[in-house]
Amino acid sequence: MKKRLISSGKLRWLIAALVILVVAGGGTFYYTNSTKASAPTETPLQTATATRGNIVIYANGTGTLAAAKTASFSFGTSGQITELDVKIGDTVKAGQVIGKMDDTEVKAAYDQAKRTLDDLTTPAAIAEAKQSVADAAVSIYNAKAELEHLISSDVYSWEGQVATAQQTLASAQADGGTNPTADQKKKIDDAAAAFSRAQSNLDAAHLRYTNEYAPATFTYTITDETTGKIHTEVVPPSDAEVAAARATYELAIEKQKETQAYLDMLNGKALPENVPGSSLTSVVEAQTALQSAEKNLNATQLISPIDGTVTDLTAHVGDQVSTSSIITVADLNQPYTIDAYFDAEDWSKVQVGYDTEVAFDVLPDDTFTGTVMLVYPELDTSSNSSLVHAIVKLKDKIDTNLPSGTSAAVDVIAGKAENAVLVPVEALHQIDDGRYTAFVMENGSPRLRVVEVGLQDITSAEIKSGIKAGETVTTGIVETR
Repeated sequence: MKKRLISSGKLRWLIAALVILVVAGGGTFYYTNSTKASAPTETPLQTATATRGNIVIYANGTGTLAAAKTASFSFGTSGQITELDVKIGDTVKAGQVIGKMDDTEVKAAYDQAKRTLDDLTTPAAIAEAKQSVADAAVSIYNAKAELEHLISSDVYSWEGQVATAQQTLASAQADGGTNPTADQKKKIDDAAAAFSRAQSNLDAAHLRYTNEYAPATFTYTITDETTGKIHTEVVPPSDAEVAAARATYELAIEKQKETQAYLDMLNGKALPENVPGSSLTSVVEAQTALQSAEKNLNATQLISPIDGTVTDLTAHVGDQVSTSSIITVADLNQPYTIDAYFDAEDWSKVQVGYDTEVAFDVLPDDTFTGTVMLVYPELDTSSNSSLVHAIVKLKDKIDTNLPSGTSAAVDVIAGKAENAVLVPVEALHQIDDGRYTAFVMENGSPRLRVVEVGLQDITSAEIKSGIKAGETVTTGIVETR
């Protein structure tokens, strides 16, 4: 109910005028006519008593009954229906094949793809892959031995420890960032010290290599072709020889990863990430081809995605169909939902979580409770009117199986106050947004009070403070002649 706002200035004049009226006339007034003055007469005020009661604010709407879950679907490809095993009213299970179309060509493609993958995973193929894994392990051993021979086991060991310490330091620095904590700083310092020690030991190993290992390992006897004299000379491996040995060792490691991944795949394990190698390509391609063929084969079957009842079917055996929906399955088990619409001005009264009361046209004597589950963020204008669109889920079980589309009246409970102090809305005077006053009778005279107002409907208002139950309020002046 819209009320006219009174400014604070006008409110002061209103209060002053009422005070003067009460003081001067004691609640009476005088009037004169063209001949003589009449006797004083009391002003006839309308009054009402503040009572206790309940007030409920509703948003009234209409809706239609819908199944809690529905699914409209078709085949996954185009073709001719060769089998259809259901009719309207039949119940189906999720995953149940309820129809088929001609699958001659896709079935042949699936069989071929399966044979190709099977040929790659025979016992002989798996045995061969195991042998490759063993050969790769031998290659790693030999490549590592050759590298250690060229650079010494001492240098090889400390190179590995330097690489590990460097990685640990980088990780600690990354964790600490630009402003590390005391604990993080300690980890960084410890990692830096460990890296420094490992680097110093590597430098010492290089010195031992030059002074001890190389002379002992790479000293050769050389004969001078001109003089025929024999002498010894230390000829350590060149940088190119060492680089080649490192490359061979790293290649052996990667080859071992590839062969192991290939064996794992043949044994049915998932393909690991970041494992390169052409040996995996044939299996990956065969697996992909089989998956695609299986998908195409499944597309020729009509499979229900949910448990429910067939409520719509628009195709028959022999029809040519596409992927457009031809069947609808609805879960008609409780609870139901209501597709409801409300006037746009009730937008603030229809919110998710609000309780509802629902009455069906075919069950006029029954009322069912529910909850607002969804309020669409935009007004619905499909009916040439702006309406609030909401989904209501029923809490109560309906003993009668009602058909989808049954009309219903839906009341959303936007607010409720029980055992509240109530006064007629005519007793209220709005002085500001959300602020009200009312005249309360005290010793036979109206006195203005500021009151706190809660819920309001078209007839009553909840008073939270300012008026007690049993007090009398004014609701206006009785019309007189």
